[in-house]
Amino acid sequence: LVLKRILPHLKDDPELQRLFVREASISLQLQHPNLIQVYDFASIDDELVLVMEYVKGLGLDRLGPGLSPDLVVALAKEVLEGLRYLHENETACILHQDISPGNILIDAGGNVRLLDFGLSKVRRKMEMTVKTRPRATWSYASPERKSGAEHTPADEIYSLGLVLLEALSGTRMGDGESGKNPEQLLAASGEIESSPVLEELSSWISDKADKRPQTARDAIKRLEQLTNMDR
Repeated sequence: LVLKRILPHLKDDPELQRLFVREASISLQLQHPNLIQVYDFASIDDELVLVMEYVKGLGLDRLGPGLSPDLVVALAKEVLEGLRYLHENETACILHQDISPGNILIDAGGNVRLLDFGLSKVRRKMEMTVKTRPRATWSYASPERKSGAEHTPADEIYSLGLVLLEALSGTRMGDGESGKNPEQLLAASGEIESSPVLEELSSWISDKADKRPQTARDAIKRLEQLTNMDR
């Protein structure tokens, strides 16, 4: 087991407490092989604690550089299965809102897990503000998300597309003055051998949301079509 808590010097911050409670309320409802399992939420010595499954593995940000197209597709399908479970949840559409390399874990058995639901929201029931999101993660947000539009499953496909293109090209988005924009990431990806996978992922980061897969289910179908073409 793993005990997750707010860092001691930040534990009295009301906004962080709110996000932590949100993570607990959402995570305790979820059970899926591509998500980190949360077992309990408690207050121990006046400190909020999440009791979570311990998974030995590496974050996607620590793999690479330059994963093969076949491996990228395999990783993508597992992440998308987790997202499909969230988006098609029985009670409401749950949006992760923090798809980034550090929140995608590959365990010792090669299974892919999504983690960190602190910024998730149940659509139409919860709201968040831009100030709650770290800048390094904000670089994976879709154009419409950055403009303040309502978050949708298509935004999560955009973020995942950037993450997967990073894995394919071995180039990181980064942040600040040294960071790369999506066009630069595509240019770096273009230096590797062209493939149907690269073309498909390029459509996921279109500035026009209607050009992307609209749901995780749609994205899975498109990847399966690529796989069938190679047979």
